[in-house]
Amino acid sequence: MLGAVVFSHWPLDPLVHWADLPLLPGNAGDLPLLGLGLWQTPWATAVIEGVLVVAGAVLYFRSVRRRATDTWRAVVSGVVMSLLLAAGLAVDVLS
Repeated sequence: MLGAVVFSHWPLDPLVHWADLPLLPGNAGDLPLLGLGLWQTPWATAVIEGVLVVAGAVLYFRSVRRRATDTWRAVVSGVVMSLLLAAGLAVDVLS
């Protein structure tokens, strides 16, 4: 799961970055830089990040319900993490 999260960062980065991402290390071959610039539209970025936080929370709570022996502790930690992620998103949007 951790590997999937790390790998997903690469194909998703060109969506949010300005055209500043080289295709090859050190911009070898002087190829065009990638990036669609979603960061230039704060409300769209906030919506997409909010959807990702909610989807992650739903997936987490579904797995906890199926596997956890100490459900109470798992649910509390999931709620705390979800609130911290939502607070981080709010700070990013409002600042």
